[in-house]
Amino acid sequence: MAHEISHMFGLRHCIYYECLMNGSMSAQETSRKHNHTICPICLKKLKINLKFDTKVWLEKMHEVAAGLNFEKEAKFYATLLG
Repeated sequence: MAHEISHMFGLRHCIYYECLMNGSMSAQETSRKHNHTICPICLKKLKINLKFDTKVWLEKMHEVAAGLNFEKEAKFYATLLG
């Protein structure tokens, strides 16, 4: 759902990193393990479109991920926050 909502905010499929915005054009791509976080390039595009403070966004994403017990994602955001 987050992938599809991101399209509504102007993001296209990511071709740079494994990230939330990777496309699934085949059964092989669909079956691979997806990253549930956004890469730096897609984050920059999202920031340009929505004009938000990156640190505040990362803090909120960490808070949500931790609250939903998404341990891998919470750790990722905590690492980015330093």
